[in-house]
Amino acid sequence: MLLCLLSFVINLLVGLLYPIYSSLKLISKESKEVSEPEVQRWVSYWILYSIVSRMFCCECMDYEYVGTFLAILKLSVVAFLALPYTNGSMMVYERLFKNVEATKENIRKLVKGAMDKVCAGCCGGKCSEPKIREN
Repeated sequence: MLLCLLSFVINLLVGLLYPIYSSLKLISKESKEVSEPEVQRWVSYWILYSIVSRMFCCECMDYEYVGTFLAILKLSVVAFLALPYTNGSMMVYERLFKNVEATKENIRKLVKGAMDKVCAGCCGGKCSEPKIREN
């Protein structure tokens, strides 16, 4: 139980306080000083942290040994995502979510191509440019 409590405290420091401090520091910078990779890193971290928090929400409640193992596992995952020298949040983002964005872009291109063909067939390409939402 002590190990679970220690893991919880370290998780609080590494998983919340350090990322909150870094995110607030990023927000307070001038817009010229902020780099896009840094913003992507912290946004992807907070998304992944919320997923990990939901997955491990009750790690210390049930069985002592299982709960302790899950608490240490959560600490390991959160530390991997948060610490700058592991760059874990960007690694997970690149592997999981970047493909989703590429797929959305491919679907947009397919829809635009299909609309262009329909437009070319119905009025010889003189109809107005179709609007595709960015969301």
